Amino acid sequence: MEKIFADIYSKKKSLLENSINLFYKDIGLKIYIGCEIEFYLFQSDKVANVKIVNYYINLLKNFFLQKPDIYDIQKELSDGQVEIKISPKDNLTELCELIYFAKQEALKVANANGLYADFSSYPILGQCMSALQFNISVHDNRENKNLLFDLNDDLSRYIIHGMISSINKFLIFYAPKKEDYSRFSFSINKELHSLGKYTSPVNLSFGRNNRTCSVRIANSSINANCKRIEFRPIASDADPYLALSFLVNEIRNSIKNKLFLNYKELYGNSFDLSYNFERIIDNFADSKESFINNAKFSNLIF
Repeated sequence: MEKIFADIYSKKKSLLENSINLFYKDIGLKIYIGCEIEFYLFQSDKVANVKIVNYYINLLKNFFLQKPDIYDIQKELSDGQVEIKISPKDNLTELCELIYFAKQEALKVANANGLYADFSSYPILGQCMSALQFNISVHDNRENKNLLFDLNDDLSRYIIHGMISSINKFLIFYAPKKEDYSRFSFSINKELHSLGKYTSPVNLSFGRNNRTCSVRIANSSINANCKRIEFRPIASDADPYLALSFLVNEIRNSIKNKLFLNYKELYGNSFDLSYNFERIIDNFADSKESFINNAKFSNLIF
């Protein structure tokens, strides 16, 4: 089993390229993806205070002027938590390179100022967890227009289906470390929600502007008349090449084979047991086993 995973990681760039090429070949549309990278800033063994976080954010903003695609850095809800935003791109290899660059420079700037940037999933008990959230839209090739206007149309339903169906199949690449699985704990997230904190998803669900779901539908930041679909399960320390490889491939498969959305929309919060939605796998061992059991269906690898 370990040889399989080592082989996958060694081929991560070619897997992503293959996934993108298959998407363009089979679907004939452009897929645009942007992202938000969350992490915590520490000073010694304590979370950095507001003054230090603001100073650090200004340093990063000045540094990233050379990279206009990294368009914003801001404080998140919890003390010491920072978010880096990267604009949507159709060149997903370049997006991955930007993610690595942003994380590396965030670490360097922190270290140069006696600080530490922590990209682990759940570094502070009782506070918001950190994620690598992808924002997805699909565009017409010729006019380069976002095609996601109505969530009830077929294309939107196919895309949401593909995103949600990928989660438990490929979670081991969305959450690659044992400690990442605290993010999917029902009890931890329910407590965070009761405290007014942002939560991580715990079940296979989608909703409009609903941050308790796996998939969140929101307005496009570029055109308010269009939509973007936010994919929320990925841990901040996940490898973006592999996360995108499997996610894009599953979306492609869903569009190509016209797999309609078979998940109900969530209107309240995912901690309401009356919904009885399928849960996201919440432990590392079961996540690995789920991938192995599903791997034979993935033409990315076999």
